Amino acid sequence: MLYALTVYGTGSGFEGEDYLFGGQADEGEDATFWTDLAGPDPVSYQWFVQYPWTTNMVLMAGATNSALTFTNVDSWVNGYVDAQDVFHGTQVACLVTNGIGESLYLGPEYLTVDPVRVDIPPTNYANSEGPASRYPMTIDVFGMPTNFDNVSITVTLWGFNHTRSADVGILLVSPSGKGITLMSNVGGANGVSHADLLFQDGWSLPTEADPLQTPGPSPWPRELGPSNYGQVSQMPQVGQDPPPLHAGVYSDSLLDLRYDDPNGGWKLYIYDSVLGASGHLDSSWQLHFYFQ
Repeated sequence: MLYALTVYGTGSGFEGEDYLFGGQADEGEDATFWTDLAGPDPVSYQWFVQYPWTTNMVLMAGATNSALTFTNVDSWVNGYVDAQDVFHGTQVACLVTNGIGESLYLGPEYLTVDPVRVDIPPTNYANSEGPASRYPMTIDVFGMPTNFDNVSITVTLWGFNHTRSADVGILLVSPSGKGITLMSNVGGANGVSHADLLFQDGWSLPTEADPLQTPGPSPWPRELGPSNYGQVSQMPQVGQDPPPLHAGVYSDSLLDLRYDDPNGGWKLYIYDSVLGASGHLDSSWQLHFYFQ
């Protein structure tokens, strides 16, 4: 039996929840974190962030409000899974201090970016043609070294579907305005379903007639070298945004991006140039840089 109980403790001037809210948004929208913690005034806030390519939390200069917003989020800040199946993503934390000198460290919490389906073409009808529903699709790269020598780049399309893949042209445009054809007139009249396509120089080239996807079980993702078996007639003119639909001659080698600064806005144009077929991307696209 318990006859007497004495509890010693320290009161807190904080009221509310001791964790962070929010941090989830669709691709291209704003993602906001916020706190629900109150205390004796003045209450101050200091936000910290760790991006997927960094190893430590760092103080965000000027982030001193009770909420923190990331604008126009994309797959660059959403993170990735490495070869050891470890997830690397953007994390945030907040140090809250009240007017009597008490502090609480909230987090860390992950930023979650949900990919948005892209229709090719946007009406997704069998008798249509034209640019994809997001044209271009964009990724804002930052925090990378500016020396782009001795580096390889991988471009990934997640969940590519189309009833006739040869109708589709895919063009990557770097921040400096260089255009690289990733795929054009590939796969003949064959269809492809829920395929993850990875493009990198040095990987085997797809053929003009063979399907991107073989019947039955097949290894995914599919690793491909950039290829161009006939310029899609309505690919964009690089350097103008929104671009007029003009035929152009672009490189089909990602090595041509060497010595460029990778930081800035990257654009992916997908165009269906033939009537009678349609498709979509399930889960958007990603960029990876491998520095040596």
